[in-house]
Amino acid sequence: MNNKMIRIICFVLLILFCFLTIASCSEKTETAGGTETEEINSVIAETTQGDPFDILAANAPDLEGLTLNFLARPYSSNAAAYVIYTDICAAETTGEPLNDAIYARNQRVAEKYNVNFTWSEGDASHVQKTVLAQDAVYDFVNIALASHISLANSGHLTDLNTIAALDLTQPYWDANCSRLMSVCGKLYLTMGEINTMDDRYTWCYYFNKALAEDYGLETPYDAVLGGTWTFEKMQAMAQSTAADINGDSVMNQEDSWGILSENYGFYLTVLGSGQRCIEKDAEDKPVFSMNNDRMIAALEKVHAIYGNENVTFLAENWYSIASNNVWSEYIYPMFMNNQALFFMGHLDLATTTFRDMENPYGIIPTPKLDEEQENFWCSGTEYGMTAISIPVTNTDYETTSTVLEAMAAASVTTVTPAYYNTVLINKGLRDEQSPIMLEIIMNSKTFDLGFLNDWGGSKSLCFGLISAGGKFASVIAAAEEKVMKGLEKAVSDYENR
Repeated sequence: MNNKMIRIICFVLLILFCFLTIASCSEKTETAGGTETEEINSVIAETTQGDPFDILAANAPDLEGLTLNFLARPYSSNAAAYVIYTDICAAETTGEPLNDAIYARNQRVAEKYNVNFTWSEGDASHVQKTVLAQDAVYDFVNIALASHISLANSGHLTDLNTIAALDLTQPYWDANCSRLMSVCGKLYLTMGEINTMDDRYTWCYYFNKALAEDYGLETPYDAVLGGTWTFEKMQAMAQSTAADINGDSVMNQEDSWGILSENYGFYLTVLGSGQRCIEKDAEDKPVFSMNNDRMIAALEKVHAIYGNENVTFLAENWYSIASNNVWSEYIYPMFMNNQALFFMGHLDLATTTFRDMENPYGIIPTPKLDEEQENFWCSGTEYGMTAISIPVTNTDYETTSTVLEAMAAASVTTVTPAYYNTVLINKGLRDEQSPIMLEIIMNSKTFDLGFLNDWGGSKSLCFGLISAGGKFASVIAAAEEKVMKGLEKAVSDYENR
């Protein structure tokens, strides 16, 4: 179980929903995400036994006032824009719960390990310049996942699997990231409780509860918990709410829609099938895995939804009607005004754009391909998510890793509860079912190396499939040789480092 979700379960059960008694929790049941209530009970018992930071810091070394300098993504607090946050920086307390939790986490580590933190803002280019100059400016890096991938492919980062002080098997690190993002046994980035942006920019589906009720639809919550939340179910529900409200015989921004999204959401929805462009073999080498019947079936079913211009309002199709920003002018207001049943986007919108939405909404995971599929799968945006890495110019990565390990452990009782309990659950989510859906979404996080990288044009292939219509098999077949050559080069690069 994802450790962040362990904290969610505990806070939800112990604070928000006190009426769920321990007696009822002792019954063994399964959720759609596969989490048993017996496991939840054992988790509650385990998490009350001690603070993981205290356990780790019992043998904390005295770093004698060492200063660690790191690179962080630029910060913007303008909620009206595309909100960009960092996970590590907090210069002072401000009264904002998450900022103050980050500050408290950093101070706790600083005091126990006798270490100081300094940082500057930047992106991948700043790391590249320092590495090329062989200048050990940054001890570690906390920027966008996409930037880390670029740095990893160009050999600018340290293989985290070689660092003894970093124990990525601990529950405060993201096991899915370690498993899916490694290549040839080498891992150049990580994420976990030390950062929140990896969760905040995981994508899910929002649904308008008022519109669902008006049309007499089954609540999507029941479909998720009953295992029937599939592409076909979403298509049927979306079609039922798409209507020419103003009667002009043309579907536009004044009408009712089934889904609001963008081209990006097409492939992220396809990933809900559990299929990926790139899988890995027994030697952890990436292999092309798109040319199979299940992937074609997923593409066809999702295209039947996203390719229907009378049901799905895609941002790219309506740029011309917006004077400035199609999202702020039309898409967000349309969902908030009951003009669409579903909206696909990142989880952080619950605490920003939709925080003051008057009409009730819920969150649900990306649908499955069919009812036989065991798990739900939710992906995210590599531009919103952040990760942690260590540049190859770091001259003492063991010490840096010791501090990073401490920061991750300290986040369990500071950053994680501040975000999930105080910010997300209390301020963003609207009902008692939403935390259950949140558990499923976070436990189903997935990464597709083909979508995140562009090995032999793999990313371009994934993005372009929405325009392939009914010719998915031929488009994939035409791209396969080039992607395979790109994979061969990538494997060679990774193996020869």
